[in-house]
This record gives sequence, C-alpha cells and structure tokens, in this order.
Amino acid sequence: MRTLEQLENYLVGLRNENRNGLMEASKNIAVTQEAIDKAQDETATAQVENNLEAFNKAKDKLWTASNSLDFYKRQHDTLKKPIVSEEEGRKLFDEIDNAAELSNEVLYERARNLVNELQTISEKVLSNMNQGSSLYSILQKDILKDNRPGHTKEFKTRSNSWFLKEKVEAVSRNLEEEF
Repeated sequence: MRTLEQLENYLVGLRNENRNGLMEASKNIAVTQEAIDKAQDETATAQVENNLEAFNKAKDKLWTASNSLDFYKRQHDTLKKPIVSEEEGRKLFDEIDNAAELSNEVLYERARNLVNELQTISEKVLSNMNQGSSLYSILQKDILKDNRPGHTKEFKTRSNSWFLKEKVEAVSRNLEEEF
C-alpha cells in the first residue's frame, strides 16, 4: 500500500503530465494555425502568379498543416478527458482513505503515549504537592511544636500544577472519546 506522500507524488505527477500535455498541444495548435495561414497566403500568391510548382508546394504545406491541426486538436480533446477511469478513481479514493487512516493510527498511538507520560508527570506533581503538605505539617507540628489553632502554615501550590492536571485529564478524555 502506498503512503500519502507516494499517492501525492503519483497524483501530482499525473496532473503535471496532463497539464504539460495540454500546454504543448495548445502551443502546437497555435503554431500549426500560423502554418496554415502562411500556406493559405502562399497558395493565393502562387495562384495570382500562376506558378504551379509554388502552388503545389503551398497546397502540400496546407494539407500537412491541416492534418497536423486535426491531430493536435484531437490530442488536446483527449487530454481534457479524465486521466484515469472512474473505477481507478474510486480505488484511489479508497487508497487515500486507507493511507490517511493508517498514518493517523501511528500518530494517535504517539499521542496516547505522550498523554500517558503527561499523566505520569501530573501524578508526580500531585504527589510532590501532597508530600510538601505532609512535610509542612511535620515541620510545624512535630518539629516546631506549633499546634496553635489558626497558625498552621499550608503548602501553597502553584496554579499551574492544577492547570497541568486539568489539561492532562481533558486531553486524556478527548483521546479516549476519539479513539
């Protein structure tokens, strides 16, 4: 199965090849039309000059240019048609869907691992906060022997500690809902 990048290269290649072909056919049509105009002028001049050899040469040029113009117009019309069949197009749509889904699965797994790591970090932050509160209590009550009501020093947490916990939980919930 092709990757998204491989599919992009393939599709862009088809598109560019088609665009280049259309531009080339358009250029050939314009050049051939000029050749037709020139051959018509030469035919008219040879007719006026009553020059059979020049007339035949001009008519040959005109015939060749007219056939070339027909060829380039058909080529241009062919290049304006779909590049791949409808069936091939459906297969390509399916292949794009499958490649994108497979690529996303790899990314989702990475995201799950990162969220798990963030949850571990968040739990350690909360553990540190709880340990800090416990150490404050030991220091105040057991070491400083300060058990006066209202004088208890509380461990102050930084607001970003709770912010981290809330964000990690929100991302974790979203990942679980999504997958």
